[in-house]
Amino acid sequence: MDATTKQRILKGGLDAYAAIVREHQGMLLSYALRRLGDWTMAEEVVQLTFIRAYQKLSEFRPNEEFGVWLCVTCKYLILS
Repeated sequence: MDATTKQRILKGGLDAYAAIVREHQGMLLSYALRRLGDWTMAEEVVQLTFIRAYQKLSEFRPNEEFGVWLCVTCKYLILS
């Protein structure tokens, strides 16, 4: 995610965030499923991950890889 997309989302551009979710949801679901081994739990933790990521988006640095940032967020949700 670049700085322009981040700013658009922070200003209320939910369509831009929806596109980001669609882009990363398959990868994140695969990650969560491998860690949890349960489809329903994986779906729930992925949904929580995207909610948490949206809430903490101001902390994301655009020079980082957004998919990795999501996986780290997902990992901490699984551990908690």
